[in-house]
Amino acid sequence: MKLYEIDEVIENSILFDEETGELLNTLTGELLTPEEFDELEQERNKKIEGLIFKMRNLEADAKAFYDEKQRFAEKEKSAKTQVENIKKFLKSYLNGEKFSGKYFNVSYRKSVSVQITDQAKVPEEYLRYKEPEPDKSKIKEAIRSGNYVNGAQLVESQNMIIK
Repeated sequence: MKLYEIDEVIENSILFDEETGELLNTLTGELLTPEEFDELEQERNKKIEGLIFKMRNLEADAKAFYDEKQRFAEKEKSAKTQVENIKKFLKSYLNGEKFSGKYFNVSYRKSVSVQITDQAKVPEEYLRYKEPEPDKSKIKEAIRSGNYVNGAQLVESQNMIIK
């Protein structure tokens, strides 16, 4: 039986027969003994705990994936740095000289790039700006102290805590 089905049976078992001690499921018309009702509640509790175990396992997996991603990002950064260092060394060593080998050929081509020497002197028309981003902590503080902030509101939610 699925969790929502168990809840449905429990919620709809509201008619109590005082003579037999049985509960009547008003949806199906079935009689439930107190033991069957207790079993339903135990099954419900097992399913909830099973879902929490699944959630905890997934949280642990997510953390492990995150940690592994960080480790690989560090390895990637190290490899890229080594590549750049080797390139700089070869560029300096060869000093524009072409190289032909069994597996690789080194040649050169000219390129043009812009180097900013003083950003403060660059005209406004050549500048780019980031989109502004709301400061949620300041907005929250303002609303809590009684100020109205157009386009924002406080929303109360219930956060589940599992210990």
